[in-house]
Amino acid sequence: MNSFMAWDALVAQARSIYRGEIALGDISASTLLLAGDTDPLAIRPRVLADAIPDGRLEMLTGNHIEVLGDPCFTQFIVDFLACER
Repeated sequence: MNSFMAWDALVAQARSIYRGEIALGDISASTLLLAGDTDPLAIRPRVLADAIPDGRLEMLTGNHIEVLGDPCFTQFIVDFLACER
């Protein structure tokens, strides 16, 4: 299986796992959402972040895997956790 087919399979599986409503407004913990600007799994991340009472969205460069190489990835997590102390 080439990487393009594997990626399509991952996207299809992720979209089919859960189809019901999720009570995002009931999440009481501060939540950091990291999304890639070309990630097909991150559909409308701003809408998701806005639906969580203390949701914070940080956009990174790349897809679902490539964001790990974005220099800001680790710093966003460290900064978020530092604020939660």
